[in-house]
Amino acid sequence: MLIGEVDGLDVAVEHPELVGKRVLVTGAGGRLADEVIQAFAQARTRLVVHGTGPRSELTRVAKAAGRYAMDVEVLASTGSDYAQQLEVARAGIQRFGGIDAVVNIADMDVLWDEAAVQDEGAIADVLALPCLVTQIAVNRMRATLNRGSIVNILTGGRRASGRGKLIAELAQSSLSSMTRTQAQSCAENGIRVNALAVSGDMDFDPAGPSGYAFSERADVASLALHLASPRGHNLSGLTFEGYAC
Repeated sequence: MLIGEVDGLDVAVEHPELVGKRVLVTGAGGRLADEVIQAFAQARTRLVVHGTGPRSELTRVAKAAGRYAMDVEVLASTGSDYAQQLEVARAGIQRFGGIDAVVNIADMDVLWDEAAVQDEGAIADVLALPCLVTQIAVNRMRATLNRGSIVNILTGGRRASGRGKLIAELAQSSLSSMTRTQAQSCAENGIRVNALAVSGDMDFDPAGPSGYAFSERADVASLALHLASPRGHNLSGLTFEGYAC
C-alpha cells in the first residue's frame, strides 16, 4: 500500500495496524453484521463482504462501508447451497491476492421458525459454512506464510422456545469445541482462530462458564477488531460469550 494513502487518511484510526489489511466478512445482512462491517471499514481495511440476502441490502452495507474502507467488494450467494457459498467465499479470499483476517457471522435465529429446530442436525447446518470457510482461509494463509486471524461469531436466542434455547446452548458448545480444534491445528503457523457466542437472551449470565464475557453490540465489533489485529497475537482457541440485543 502506498504511503501516500495512509498519509491522506482524514479520520483517526483506532487500529492503525489494520490499515490496508485484507478482510473477508461472511454472513453480511445478519444480526450484528452491520456493526462488524462498519468497524472494519473505519479501521481502513480492504473489505470483501459476502452474504446471501437481497443484493440491494448488501449494496447498502457496502456503500456505507465505502466511506471509510480502502476498498469494498460485495459477493452475493443465493439460497443455502453450501457449494456455491464456498466458491464465492473462496473468491473473496483471493480477491486482493490473499487474506489477513476472516470474520464469519452465523445466526441461529434463522432456524426458530423452521422444523429443523427440532433436529440437532440444525447445529451442523449453522456451523458448516464458518467451519469450511475457516479451513479455506487457513490453507491460504499457510500457502502465503501469513500469520492471519479468523473470528467466528454465532448469534441467536432472541425468539427461541425452551427447546430452541437448548439447541442454541449446544451450538455454542459445538462452536467452542470447533474453535479449539481449529486453533490447535494451525497454531504452529501462527494463525489464530477465536469465536464469539452472542446471546440475544436478556437472562444471559455474563459470568458464564467460559470466563470471557462482553455485552452490547459495540463490544462485539470492538472485540472482533481486537482479535483480528496483531494486538490479539496471544489469543487463540478462545470462545467469548456475551449478550447483545
